[in-house]
Amino acid sequence: MLLKIRGEWDYIHKTELENTRTWLALNQGYINKRGYEFLKWRFSNTSDIFRTYDNLHNVGMRSDFLRYLLLEAEGGVYTETDTIALKPIDSWTPFHLRDNTRLVIGTEYDQRDGRRWEDLPHPWQFAQWTIASAPRHPVLQKGQIA
Repeated sequence: MLLKIRGEWDYIHKTELENTRTWLALNQGYINKRGYEFLKWRFSNTSDIFRTYDNLHNVGMRSDFLRYLLLEAEGGVYTETDTIALKPIDSWTPFHLRDNTRLVIGTEYDQRDGRRWEDLPHPWQFAQWTIASAPRHPVLQKGQIA
């Protein structure tokens, strides 16, 4: 999802969108929503949320906030443009678990071998560049992964 708000990004180079093809090719049944327009439509009457988003000047923080709001409100899959789709979304969970799976988050780091990375305060951490969620999942409502 890419946002152009108040001229923050005057130009998006085509190399920044190269990986998008993999997501579109492997997941033709999914759609891409325009973030800012969605927030105006979904949260304009929730002034605290919309005002918070509108006042975030750091693009990374704005993107993080947007992904959680989108997933909490609508569910779906969020992925950043620099990720590559390795397999279709529908194959992320085993078939027999699909009806009971409401949140899929990748592991970024898992200290299984006894060694700890110096700059990581916890023995494991989740990735946030790609997340799949059902609408109104409690983890997103309580902000536990932010």
